[in-house]
Amino acid sequence: MSSSRDVFGPGRVIDDRYEIVRLVGKGGMGEVYEARESSTGSRVAIKTVLPRLLGNPKIISRFERESALSRRISHPGVLRIHEVLDVPREEDSSETVPCMVMELLEGETLADRLVDGRLLDPDEARPIACQMAAALTAAHRAGVVHRDLKPDNVFLVPGPEGARVVLTDFGVARRSTEVAKDETLTASNVLLGTPDYMAPEQLELQDATPASDIYTLGLVMFEMLTGEPPFLADTALKTVFKRVQEEPPSPREHLPDLDPRWEEVILRCLARDPDARYREAQDLIRVLEGDDSSWLLPSPVGDRLRKLLPWLLPLALVAAALVAILLLT
Repeated sequence: MSSSRDVFGPGRVIDDRYEIVRLVGKGGMGEVYEARESSTGSRVAIKTVLPRLLGNPKIISRFERESALSRRISHPGVLRIHEVLDVPREEDSSETVPCMVMELLEGETLADRLVDGRLLDPDEARPIACQMAAALTAAHRAGVVHRDLKPDNVFLVPGPEGARVVLTDFGVARRSTEVAKDETLTASNVLLGTPDYMAPEQLELQDATPASDIYTLGLVMFEMLTGEPPFLADTALKTVFKRVQEEPPSPREHLPDLDPRWEEVILRCLARDPDARYREAQDLIRVLEGDDSSWLLPSPVGDRLRKLLPWLLPLALVAAALVAILLLT
């Protein structure tokens, strides 16, 4: 249902092509509408910025960034942005509002699925986790760090072969520092994203990297299986401190019969040291899907052993020589 406060009303035609059907959702910064494309009859979503925020350059920059970064990623697990338009606020007005024409998603968010602490069966959670990991891998390889992955930004589109997972809301994403050192949208030392789903380094105001998204994926997987976050205290501040200072608990504390592969994957993602996490999100897929070669994947222990290998052979030779001398004397 629309109101006089909505940006567009039903029946409004945008860019002589898109007829507004209905308001789908409204948030703190924008609105999303369903629209019909006139020549094909296809349905799309159109996202706008609220009129009261049009004069805020940071909001407009974030909106533009979301479009630019999302369009860098070509993957079915990332929301498709078709085009960006500047549309008159009123049909006879010179004031314009930026609009993103996007894929229209139907279904529910992961947050909807997990409402009231609902748990997902591991068999139900596995394809969701693997699809999130695949989408993150595509984003990271395109040089994009999401920085705000959370159940609200994971959309589940029903299909004959199960839910298709789509990552949305790249509004606070940024290009990876491995690709480019670009500016942030806020002043330095400002927390961007949702604190409940931030990696320790983000909470400490360090740069977010692909490893930060992988940590957040671990938080989401833990919540899918157990119905609650791994770190929980009586205040939000204490919860943050636990995440920064303490080792993560095993999900098997909640689910003793959980497949050890889930424990391996989640604890690896939740390592406090970013270097101890998976190098790519897709690496965890092989573990969850039961690849017997998963032990070959980089791990904190394996990384340390590989660094020690150049020293181990000489030490072994010296030890063998000492043993030989002792046996001969």
